Amino acid sequence: MLRHLFLGLSRSDRAWALARRSAALRPVLRRFVAGETMDEGLTAAAGLRAGGIDATLDLLGEATESEDGARRAARGYVEVLNGIFHRGLRSHVSLKLSQMGLDLSEDLAAELLGLICRTAAAVGTFVRVDMEDSGRLPPTLRVFERVLRLGVRNVGIVLQAYLLRTPEDLQRYIRQGVSIRLCKGAYAEPPTVAYARKADVDAAYGRLAEQLLERTRDPLRYPSSKSRSPSGFRATSLTKPPSAYDHRQRLSTAGWQSVRRPGWDSNPHLQLSERCALSD
Repeated sequence: MLRHLFLGLSRSDRAWALARRSAALRPVLRRFVAGETMDEGLTAAAGLRAGGIDATLDLLGEATESEDGARRAARGYVEVLNGIFHRGLRSHVSLKLSQMGLDLSEDLAAELLGLICRTAAAVGTFVRVDMEDSGRLPPTLRVFERVLRLGVRNVGIVLQAYLLRTPEDLQRYIRQGVSIRLCKGAYAEPPTVAYARKADVDAAYGRLAEQLLERTRDPLRYPSSKSRSPSGFRATSLTKPPSAYDHRQRLSTAGWQSVRRPGWDSNPHLQLSERCALSD
């Protein structure tokens, strides 16, 4: 039930604004919302860094309806990348291509993604292309791969474990040496494209995570263990020490968010829907 509520909030700026003012929802949202401005987002990231946690910064928003809006969002990312540099943070950014005008033009989205990647390279950091609903998956991957073909290397992709096509996408990107962040997925999808049962999603996530970790396995340092938790997957069964794993928690601002890697989807109401999905 909560998952559907937060998915609904993710599609309506007005509903989200009302939710932020709701006495009932405010305590829940406060766990994710760190501030209202870019500076507050950078300050939250700096606080995480002081505790030994690196962060991703996202400019909240998706489905931009005009070229001006897309270019304005891209300028926001350029500003935060400069802020990361000047504050000396070990942070990177993640974005949704629909915010870069994907629904208007793949050419526009590729142009703006390229601009942001070049800026990130100039300040020594990285860009993660976040994932959206399955209808936007093919154009998202086309734009991502188009930028890769230009020789950009400081860019990675998010893949969603609950999508039936993800094993094929994962193997293709593993072969290409692409940086991949794996999440479970939060959008309401038909059973023809995604697993509906939590147990099936959990199992898919475990299988895919094992494949990702297999490519970095060092058998001399971290021998593989066959141990399994009741859910079939836990850090002690993998091939890196527990300290190598990032915490799945995130703080957000109304405009900017700081994320403990690897994070969930890039707006706070959608993050909450994924948290509900994990516990269904």
